Amino acid sequence: MPFDADKLDFKRGDVLKAADLQTLRDAILRPDSEIKGGVGIDARKGVRGSVQLTAVQSLGSVGVASGDITPRSGTTPGTGTVSVKRYDGTNLIASHDVDVLNASADTMTGGAGITSGKYVWIGEDADGNLWVAPLECV
Repeated sequence: MPFDADKLDFKRGDVLKAADLQTLRDAILRPDSEIKGGVGIDARKGVRGSVQLTAVQSLGSVGVASGDITPRSGTTPGTGTVSVKRYDGTNLIASHDVDVLNASADTMTGGAGITSGKYVWIGEDADGNLWVAPLECV
């Protein structure tokens, strides 16, 4: 079933009319309206019809352990430093060093959580902590 909001087509520089804004408001508050996010956009609708759009950026990086990274002990994460690598189109080149946390209690052959020189994946959690996962075994 088409809605009045389906007819709206705004372009840069258009003057917004009160009637257009009311149409958008009505469409958002309509109980059966569906709010969808997309690539990089998280969309949520509250019980009273309020809509929240948030940009989502989920990035990770490749790095190399700069020294051994300790394993987790109980609920205490392991720690270490990683040299972040950047891809220049041909090679992985050094970028900068970061301190990281390791959630795994597993160890590699030498006893470290992640042995120095091994490639890792670095991800950031919602609190801004950087966590590693090994990309190589042994």
